[in-house]
Amino acid sequence: MIRPVRGHSCNGAGTTLGSLDVTFQDDLDLMEDHMPWIYLLAAGALEIVWALAMKQSAGFTRTTPTIIMVLAMFGSFGLLAMAMASLPLGTAYTIWTGIGAVGAFALGVLVLGEALTAQRLLAAGLIVAGIVLMQLSERGGA
Repeated sequence: MIRPVRGHSCNGAGTTLGSLDVTFQDDLDLMEDHMPWIYLLAAGALEIVWALAMKQSAGFTRTTPTIIMVLAMFGSFGLLAMAMASLPLGTAYTIWTGIGAVGAFALGVLVLGEALTAQRLLAAGLIVAGIVLMQLSERGGA
């Protein structure tokens, strides 16, 4: 996003448009701050993929789901490692496993026809609440 800033001199990271200076440095800094979280979300998504592929592999007897599982695992672990370079271990690992657990639960219900009971829904909700609280604690909001 380009944000015009009045009275801010251009430091080479932006351009001047009439009486407005446009700076990109704030946007780059914001993106850099969010990259570990983006890596973590992508790692969690790949964890869901590998869990579903593992189920579809029928005990590693089906080649294509097994290959998808292995590739998704490597991608998930790689992205998790990148996120952990900046995020605390407890925060990153808790959120990663929570995304995988709730996502696998949701796909189990939606794709595989697994039972959706009040107890399972409550359990998934508690995991989501834990993820939110963990993320808020990283920001200093809790």
